[in-house]
Amino acid sequence: SGRRRSRGPMMGTVSRRSFLVMAAGMGAALAACSSERAPKSVLPNVNARDEGLVGDGRTNDQPAMQHLVDRLAQSGGGTIHAPAAVYLMADRPTVWRSRVSLVGDGPGRTVLKLSNAGDRTRSTTFIYNVAATGVSVRRPLADCMFDNFELDGGDVDIPHYDFGAKGFNAQYLLRARFSRL
Repeated sequence: SGRRRSRGPMMGTVSRRSFLVMAAGMGAALAACSSERAPKSVLPNVNARDEGLVGDGRTNDQPAMQHLVDRLAQSGGGTIHAPAAVYLMADRPTVWRSRVSLVGDGPGRTVLKLSNAGDRTRSTTFIYNVAATGVSVRRPLADCMFDNFELDGGDVDIPHYDFGAKGFNAQYLLRARFSRL
């Protein structure tokens, strides 16, 4: 017949059409294999109380929270579960890191009480990420969630207006989720 046949090494005689169909099938199979990603490793879920936060409403839990955030970030991320308690975040902002999330047991149950009683000239922002902490358009705070807790800024008293004084002061967020706060 008028079909042109090509002969390749170890292929025998194959029509151009058969070759193209096989190539398309192999290409689709390779694409499917390469688009499958290895399962994501499960990030740790740590209990804030087991990691040094006291949650009695009087002990300053901010240094322990900052240490926990930094430690999780250095190991690739994770979720901090803050069980029902009042956690005092006093006198310093908490610099948050990418891939670290915070989940509580519910507003009114898990309360992060902000206070600047030790230094009334400074605000005590809970989530603090601005250019001065290294975030930027190219290095955003990314892939974190803040869920199911309450921020109480009632004990933050500063002599001047500060829009981030009683809660969040974050710039350059990417895939950050805030819910049930």
